[in-house]
Amino acid sequence: MKSLFIALALLAMPTSSFAMSCSARHKVCLNVCDTQYAKRPGCTSYCAEALPVCMSTGCWKTPQTNKCGYSKG
Repeated sequence: MKSLFIALALLAMPTSSFAMSCSARHKVCLNVCDTQYAKRPGCTSYCAEALPVCMSTGCWKTPQTNKCGYSKG
């Protein structure tokens, strides 16, 4: 149930127009986890899993989102 809550929370997570690189998108993800879901440690695991995928494909892929167009930096 906790994983479902985290998944739904990340689905609603805003993306920043400044997050043009995978590294920047990763920082946005971690910041949202820290500020809005600090009591949900699983939140950051989605960020950690999405970063290497983004670095190789340019797509930010989590269970809730699959957005491409990020630079691989």
